[in-house]
Amino acid sequence: MQTKTLAAALTAALAPASSAHEFWLRPNTFTPEPNQVISLQTFNGERFAGDALPRNNAHIARFELLAPDGTAGRVFGRHGAPNSLARPATPGTHRAIYESVENPLVLEPAPFEAYLQEEGLAHIIERRAELGESDQPGREVYVRCAKALVSAGGGPPADLPTGLPLEIVLTEIEDGRVRADVLFQDEPIAGLRVVAVSEGRPESMTELRSDRDGAVSFTPDSGGVWMLTTIHMTRLEDRDDADWKSYWASTTFRLP
Repeated sequence: MQTKTLAAALTAALAPASSAHEFWLRPNTFTPEPNQVISLQTFNGERFAGDALPRNNAHIARFELLAPDGTAGRVFGRHGAPNSLARPATPGTHRAIYESVENPLVLEPAPFEAYLQEEGLAHIIERRAELGESDQPGREVYVRCAKALVSAGGGPPADLPTGLPLEIVLTEIEDGRVRADVLFQDEPIAGLRVVAVSEGRPESMTELRSDRDGAVSFTPDSGGVWMLTTIHMTRLEDRDDADWKSYWASTTFRLP
């Protein structure tokens, strides 16, 4: 039974984007004491409801804990373990980051375009029509880019870019508003759909669009744990195995 459970969880890690919309990092605490060991879990699902995934070392391109000064520390874990461990040694905000390797996904035309529509990627549907591919399966590779902000010693989270291919960087929390920048390959990107959702009220979500400077802002209706997510898809011109590459980004954090 244990083997079957682990196999099912590993399969969930590769679940198509159309059936599991978000991938995120959840520490056991967002406000540890300095030098306290924390536990990090990866989740696949939607609006904080999903499956906890066991650590799969073959899928990890990068899994680090960045100190406030940018120093990178390891996130330890055994392959197949339910969680990974890290130690934020100094006071301040540490950024836990997870980047996956490419994973393949092939969907039949109808479900592929339904998922594109749901994720705010109507321009990809239009591009497929221009290319005469509307009746062709969607051949995609995708990369997960997850981040969690851990404030050792307490205090509001502070964020900086980490070099993830796609990431949401909190830039300001002031006067009841949260502001963030969406970066692709370290540059601001406009027009991406960003979803904000609270762990305490997952049934209510806020949809945003990054402006010409890649920025979004919203007024949360409560404190506690929040998540921002976005997706960006690009055309692959030089690949025989896939036509599209998508990047799925999330940032989790706790508001006072």
